[in-house]
Amino acid sequence: MKTISYLFCACIWVVGLSACQGEQQHAQSEISRQEAVVENGGDPETVNTLVQQYLAYTTNYPEDSEANPRYLYRAAALQYRLNNYDAARNNLEKAIREYYDNENTPNSVLLLEDIYQDKLKDRMASSIIMQAAAESFPELANHQEKVASIQNSGLAPVAQRLDAVARAMYPDTTGRIDLRRANDFITGASVYALISPDGDQVPELLYKAAETARTVQAFTKTIELYDWLIDHYPDFEKVPQAMFLKGFTLDNDLRRLEEARAIYEDFLATYPQDDFADDARFLLDNLGKTDEEIIQSFDGTQAEQ
Repeated sequence: MKTISYLFCACIWVVGLSACQGEQQHAQSEISRQEAVVENGGDPETVNTLVQQYLAYTTNYPEDSEANPRYLYRAAALQYRLNNYDAARNNLEKAIREYYDNENTPNSVLLLEDIYQDKLKDRMASSIIMQAAAESFPELANHQEKVASIQNSGLAPVAQRLDAVARAMYPDTTGRIDLRRANDFITGASVYALISPDGDQVPELLYKAAETARTVQAFTKTIELYDWLIDHYPDFEKVPQAMFLKGFTLDNDLRRLEEARAIYEDFLATYPQDDFADDARFLLDNLGKTDEEIIQSFDGTQAEQ
């Protein structure tokens, strides 16, 4: 009887797997059909349909490490054609971050640099991308004039350039953070970490970028940077602080209380002896309370004593 049950379950698994593979192949076929339409001169609506098909495929089949970076690159190239540069940048960054070892990554890097340089007019970020590309993709030096020119430009190493920006963020004349320089630092650190993820100073740069983003109240970017650090550099010494500060940002700044609760609980379970553990327990116990409610709870505790 057990053998029959096993065979029955195995048959169901095989049928389910075949159905999934069939759906995936159908999705690829539909993409190929739409690509042929676009190649024959599709209008913006037709082009956008293909973009959405690419993105839907990468969402539905994230494990396809062969097709997804190619589809993300093609989606970005079409968005570039439609003058939707922010969306193109986001898809290129996703392709590079999630499928870094794919052979198409150098192409994504070069298109990303073009967007920063020619469309977003962010020359610092574009030069950092080229510096990082020269470090991480030496095969490009013989084929791309921009990479070769960066190697001979005399620019200081990326970490030194970003350190200079960080020191200039607080000018003596005002004592307040310079928003333009803060943005330069956040963007520069992000693109460097994206293109050269194995750089020795990348974890520290991501941590500082997250702190800077929080200072200028770019809280969504703050969470993104903390997640990047926690997920990709779990052995970095400041990951516990990053996890705590992620929870605090969700709690205090974004008021996403249930998400904050989960982070505080995870932090305490993972780092129960950390210097921030007592703070995390206090914040968890008082999650969602107003300052007045917290003060009243203190008064009630003292009265009981």
